[in-house]
Amino acid sequence: MMNEFETEYFDERSCEEFIEYKQEARQYYDVPESRMTVRKREKAAESDEQESNKRYIESAKIYLKDINKYELLTPEQEIELAKACRAGDKEAINKFICSNLRLVISVAKKYTGRGTAFEDLIQIGNLGLIKAVEKFDPDRGCRFSTFAVHYIDGAILDTFPNDKTICISKSRNEDLREFNRAKDDYQKENGHLPTNSDLASKLRWAEKKVNRIANTSRVIDSLNRRVGETGKEREIGCFFRDDVTHSPEEAYGKKEVKVRVGYALSLLSDRDRGVIKLRYGFDDLGRNRSAEEVGRILGISGERVRQIDKNVLYRFRTKARYGLKSFGPEQLSR
Repeated sequence: MMNEFETEYFDERSCEEFIEYKQEARQYYDVPESRMTVRKREKAAESDEQESNKRYIESAKIYLKDINKYELLTPEQEIELAKACRAGDKEAINKFICSNLRLVISVAKKYTGRGTAFEDLIQIGNLGLIKAVEKFDPDRGCRFSTFAVHYIDGAILDTFPNDKTICISKSRNEDLREFNRAKDDYQKENGHLPTNSDLASKLRWAEKKVNRIANTSRVIDSLNRRVGETGKEREIGCFFRDDVTHSPEEAYGKKEVKVRVGYALSLLSDRDRGVIKLRYGFDDLGRNRSAEEVGRILGISGERVRQIDKNVLYRFRTKARYGLKSFGPEQLSR
């Protein structure tokens, strides 16, 4: 691994690759805008994107130019600096960190396209590098790059669950990484996406656990995020139907039915009105009752309750004076 790291050279081409990773991540997560009908607005959008890319390229070049000032360390220099770091030499610590900043970029490239900006991955990876410098023991006989990769990986991976609206435990996040690796491996081997049953067999997990991890892997987004053309943006939540709150038309229809049923009930005799109210929950309790229950309350037989119920509903549906002919059976049965 160290040989690959030592031969890596950050020039103009590296800057372009650096930008490519950023653009891929952005394209993966951003909602595509609708096609603009006016060419002028298309040009304005293109101009803004070009300006943004230009600024990003400049910042990338500056960063890469800065870290190229620090030469890679030889094994002997690593051991010498590591011993000085353990003795608390701040200058040695700073030099050790700066000389290995390119390692962070190499590791961070693996994690692009997961919703975290590349520059943020570098900053997080740098924190892992600092921790690795503090923990590195040259007497163990391994190169610093081999040792530090685990800390840089860990620092970056630990941030992913915290990027989500709902945080995931560390153990669940490890299961999720294993799940995604198995999913990618299966697709490469078989040329199609696996089912949860396929993944359960491959991972030797219970299918119930695979279903749970699959639900965890879904991307969580905010219902308040605005999407659409400039000037015509709408929140994502506007595109989902609300099954709890009634629309104005539904609310008006329910109110009209309630008023008309109340009027129709007022035209009935006291006994018939009492039967219908108890049978269909128009009383204070608001629940339907069986014919036998209503019969016990009113002191009549259940069969007589059914006869009155049938007769009243027939009159509601056929007699214009009750004002309910235009309503269907499902609207009148509460």
